[in-house]
Amino acid sequence: MDLESVNDPVFSQKMMGEGIAILPTSTLVVSPCDGEITLISDANHAFGMVGVDGVEILIHLGIDTVKYKGEGFKRIAQVGKNIKQGEPVLEFNIDYFEKENIDTTVMLILLNHDKFDLDYTTNREVTYDTTIIEYIKK
Repeated sequence: MDLESVNDPVFSQKMMGEGIAILPTSTLVVSPCDGEITLISDANHAFGMVGVDGVEILIHLGIDTVKYKGEGFKRIAQVGKNIKQGEPVLEFNIDYFEKENIDTTVMLILLNHDKFDLDYTTNREVTYDTTIIEYIKK
């Protein structure tokens, strides 16, 4: 879905960067590209990475999930790990958060989007090996 549709102004107003939002159906959160994991939040609700081409990506799981201090998340990968597209990084207990009435939308943000030309399509089903954003370095 379009980032502008996200129920959080930080993301919908693109304060963090350009990107897309995903309504998850799987509990496994995977790397969107080849690169290195540079950050996993203490609450395990977000991770950052740098792709092999220099793209800086933030994946944020759910709205206001940081307040759960890691409950509902399981870390699989570690910071500093070189990772391939489709490899697992985190597990996200979607059922738990839905029972808590928490929005489970996942945001994929390109933090340095100004250095890339972007192309993406929203409103379609994706799987762990689907390319959801294509970017070319300017």
